[in-house]
Amino acid sequence: MQRHCVVCRLWAYSAVATTGAVNRVSLLWRPSLRSPRATSSALCAVLVGALALSACTAQEQKSPPAEAGGTATPVRGAVAVAAEREPTSYNDNLSTEHHPRNAVLLNQVLTGFWRYGPEGTVEWNAEFGSVRKLQDEPLSVRYRVGQNVAWSDGTPFDCDDLLLHYVANSGRFTTGEGEQASSMFDAATTTGYEDMRPPTCQPGDKQIDVSYTKPFADWNTMFGPGMLPAHVLAAKVGLTEEQLVTAISNGDQQKLATMASFWNTGWSLDPARLDSRVLPSLGPYRIADWQPGQALTLVHNENYWDDPPEQTGLVLQFVPGHEQSVALHNGEVQVIDPQPQVEMMDQLAAGDDIVIDSYDSYSYEHLDFNFKGVFADERLRKAFAMCVPRQQIIDELIAPVHPDAELLNSRYLRGFSDGYKEVVEPTEANLYTEPYIAEAKRLMAEAGKPELTVRLGYLKPDRRREQVAQLITTACARAGITVQNAGSERFLSTALPAGDFDVAMFSWAGGPQVTSTAGIFNTGGGRNFGGYSNPEVDSLVDKLFATTDQKQQLSIIADIEKVLWMQVPTIPLYTHPSVAAWSKQVIGVIPQPARSGITWNAHQWERE
Repeated sequence: MQRHCVVCRLWAYSAVATTGAVNRVSLLWRPSLRSPRATSSALCAVLVGALALSACTAQEQKSPPAEAGGTATPVRGAVAVAAEREPTSYNDNLSTEHHPRNAVLLNQVLTGFWRYGPEGTVEWNAEFGSVRKLQDEPLSVRYRVGQNVAWSDGTPFDCDDLLLHYVANSGRFTTGEGEQASSMFDAATTTGYEDMRPPTCQPGDKQIDVSYTKPFADWNTMFGPGMLPAHVLAAKVGLTEEQLVTAISNGDQQKLATMASFWNTGWSLDPARLDSRVLPSLGPYRIADWQPGQALTLVHNENYWDDPPEQTGLVLQFVPGHEQSVALHNGEVQVIDPQPQVEMMDQLAAGDDIVIDSYDSYSYEHLDFNFKGVFADERLRKAFAMCVPRQQIIDELIAPVHPDAELLNSRYLRGFSDGYKEVVEPTEANLYTEPYIAEAKRLMAEAGKPELTVRLGYLKPDRRREQVAQLITTACARAGITVQNAGSERFLSTALPAGDFDVAMFSWAGGPQVTSTAGIFNTGGGRNFGGYSNPEVDSLVDKLFATTDQKQQLSIIADIEKVLWMQVPTIPLYTHPSVAAWSKQVIGVIPQPARSGITWNAHQWERE
């Protein structure tokens, strides 16, 4: 197929994003005269080969099965957005799947009572339903689902879906006893849900009342994006929806264990086995086609209960981050939000035919120690931290693409957050700005380890992390620490949850909620991959999550940070600099700093 065909190029539109509370710079770019990025005829076929489904199909029509590969008719009016990695799960509530690679897809297919707005703050999704606090003591909240809210297969969203979300994320249902007890459901965090009294409702109910055993700071962020279809799970485990509700209400351990088994694994995504019966949508789009390694196509959900999206389709085209600016230049994609690199910013700043928005995000990069190995010794953690060239990383890798970048000294707040300076100033963070080799050697000698060999794991391929790893390797060699590069393509899915690392380098995609760190620093937390445990921190975290006054929250965060910097279970590095760029033919793109990323409002994008 010729490259100039209008559907293959998928030309789209865009406007300058609104200026938000985070630091942000807008530029314009004109395509340069660089050589076009090679595009195979197969890739072009992906862009025109999604299932064609009319946006004006009758509401009661059921969605046909999604296709795995093959060819199909074009989706006209689709916008192509670059995705660096393919999604791996429909269930990003899992401890191993709470990742932006899934959010870029799930933003448009799994909705809830709230969402992140344009500034990254929480806003109600009034079309989905209403949330009303009934009283403060005990904290009680009523959730009422909109009468027409339903899955793309026509099944109403109601009581069983809400109960399943509660059960899976509450941590109340366990296997084993005593120290061997573990949650049946592998949830990333149980915060908030673990403090709810078990809610009750009848099958088909559109309303549920929830009461808490104690105050909860972020009560307005429960039952949000990511709720899963209970009727699908019920069918897969041999239950009716009524039987599922009964089993949950009765605490039937045998049936709950079967439910948990499917919840933990049944929504893994495999392009070779796409089935819309397992992956119904609750949002404006649904999955229609997936060409492995090339693109995933979303089309209008004909049974969507709110206003239909502005364009008929959305294509997630898989493009490595360092190639995305060229893909945008060539018209292969119309929207990108890659990790910015110096060369990329130079390309994007060369003209005036696309919009660029540079801004801070809530995501931050960090190093985590594994307490099951040599770094159980606090002296060795501090020695390693003493040799990490944190300021050099900022100066050489981050500042060139984000001139206002500063060293991040908090795990809870970002540099643009209210109270940041007051929280970090009393801590020991300033001890770890530049390498302090003499002190690192002293600590190692005191621990009886004058030399040390450790494995640094991270997700590959990732050019910036490879560069950070090299800077750390060179600096720490001066202290007698040999850093082995343990980066792998499966680090997040296998090595990290298995604890197969000495030091892990990755990012947390956060938000404005004080509970966005839930499960990371508390003992046994679903995201506490290093195994850190401190009763004082556990108590402070519990106190923080039960505190609604902002000044008191900052005081508690300051106390937590003091302990974390004294014990150094993790090392924050930098706030992720973000850049989004899009064709001026796409209207309505609004980058925002929260974990949902660029596709958070893709249903509002329009093509000229």
